[in-house]
Amino acid sequence: MNTKNFNTIVQPYAEALIEIAQSSQSLDKVNADMAFVETALANSIELRSYLWNPLVSKEEKLTIVNKVFSDHISRISLHFLKLLIDRKRINFVNYIISKYLELGLEIASVTLVKITSAVTLSDEQLNLLTDKIKLMYNSRQIQLDLKIDPTLIAGFTVQIGSKTIDTSIKGQLEKLYDFMEIGIK
Repeated sequence: MNTKNFNTIVQPYAEALIEIAQSSQSLDKVNADMAFVETALANSIELRSYLWNPLVSKEEKLTIVNKVFSDHISRISLHFLKLLIDRKRINFVNYIISKYLELGLEIASVTLVKITSAVTLSDEQLNLLTDKIKLMYNSRQIQLDLKIDPTLIAGFTVQIGSKTIDTSIKGQLEKLYDFMEIGIK
């Protein structure tokens, strides 16, 4: 599925949940619920496999979602998960939650910054990066998502929304190879 089609599925569901959460004045609770669901799915291969299995009936999926989440998340969030099952979109739930949380951060004037580095960055390096990003994006608050990827060799990449800044050696080598029309194999 190409990115445009993918976003036409994910974006409307995320926006609808944001609108419902805002209108019911339960944005913080739904944010916490979605983070809980995201963690539960990340930690349980069995749950993911069951919910995303096309051979499992809608009724069985609704039952398991009720059993697993009804005591832990709000009625709004539970209804949303049931809607995704009903519309056969539950397999997109991680992407929808990710987009929802991203939109929630935008509403709260928080800039989500994904930093991937070859090695762990020091607190001083992170503070310098954060200050620079705050200036560049006129943001009051930054939320960092840090990852380590040794294949970068050295340096880091910064992703803010759809924009990526690549200062890694791997990125520079790829650009050089592309320029020389060699291509990395």
